Amino acid sequence: MVWYLFYSHLLEELSIEDEQSPRCLVEATRDSQNWCTIRPGTREICQRIGDRYQIGVISNADGKIAAVLEQCGIADCF
Repeated sequence: MVWYLFYSHLLEELSIEDEQSPRCLVEATRDSQNWCTIRPGTREICQRIGDRYQIGVISNADGKIAAVLEQCGIADCF
């Protein structure tokens, strides 16, 4: 519901009137494959944080976040 409200308000701000777009955007947000691009240095930062704190990932995506983290090369940081 949060993502739906976010995208609805965003499209309203952009003066885009389309009832299907918020639903499509929410579906895309929930698809973990759309989160496979990480910024340079992410692994190093995660390792540095992990040296000091126990870190983990909480996701409400599609249940495939472990595979995404593996694909990105950072699964072992968590």
